Amino acid sequence: MSDKTTILLYGRTNSGKTGQIGVLAEDIFRRTGKRTRLYTADKGGTKTIEPYIKLGIIEPVEILGTDPWIFLNKAALGFVRDAAGKWSRVIWLE
Repeated sequence: MSDKTTILLYGRTNSGKTGQIGVLAEDIFRRTGKRTRLYTADKGGTKTIEPYIKLGIIEPVEILGTDPWIFLNKAALGFVRDAAGKWSRVIWLE
């Protein structure tokens, strides 16, 4: 995979998207050592991938009531929220 790859998964709640993200993130981490940033607006939550989040393999960024258009714009530009909820640009150096 290149340094900047974006994958969009779309589907109904409980259709298995989050589980597939976990498997993909684990494979990417195993092969490249790179973590996965997950921007999510799924109301189903991230419980399925909690082990990957705790291990630092996946970094979730949830919509949390943000205007969806602002959220998508920030996500496309690589921003994440800090502990106070403020958007900031983060560059991972692997």
